[in-house]
Amino acid sequence: MATRPWFISLGWAVRDYLKRIWDNAAEDNVLFLAGGIAFNILLAAIPFILLLITGLTYLLPAISPDPAVAINDFIDRLLPVSAGGTGAAVHALLDEALRTRRSVTLYSALLFAWLSTRLFGSLRTALADVFDIDNERSIIRGKIFDFQITMVATVLFVASTIVSTYLSLATTRGLSVLVGLGLRRDVMGEVEYYIGRSIAWLFITLMFFALYKYLPVRKVKGRTALLASIF
Repeated sequence: MATRPWFISLGWAVRDYLKRIWDNAAEDNVLFLAGGIAFNILLAAIPFILLLITGLTYLLPAISPDPAVAINDFIDRLLPVSAGGTGAAVHALLDEALRTRRSVTLYSALLFAWLSTRLFGSLRTALADVFDIDNERSIIRGKIFDFQITMVATVLFVASTIVSTYLSLATTRGLSVLVGLGLRRDVMGEVEYYIGRSIAWLFITLMFFALYKYLPVRKVKGRTALLASIF
């Protein structure tokens, strides 16, 4: 009996592997779980964006005695010249956020804390369903854990976003913005750029590693969590 060529055997092995993945995905209702997670991400994104806007109103006034002028000038430098209507709408939004930034910051922080814990709670539920975990954390322990993982994930995500935003501004038309703010006057080299990208990628990889490693109650091997995070 003639043996099959290696590439045919490899093809059959890949087909069987993909079929098992498909069957397990259908059994665990991954599309339904992914939809629930996406919905909670969208909910948590709204107060998170408000926090970023109010954070901008606190940061930019440090370079100018007039906070409104500093913020509007920063937006004008970033927006295209042809986007006059868009710029006016953004100016009105930022002026309103500047006027009520204390209450907006407080309410946004509370809302983000609550909705983000819902997000990580849904992630825990989804992973428990996928991993067939029967004994989950109690309600109180689960909420405490959700607050802890929210802090870790938020810090790592914001750090990655700050580095990525800085690199984008330093290598595009936004370079004049950084020069105007006094943050940068030299030209970013290619090596410096890729080092910055690597740092941003490291932050976001660490965030996913923390999620894969510590969200499930079942112990996940560090190598497995790292491989999933890199992917």
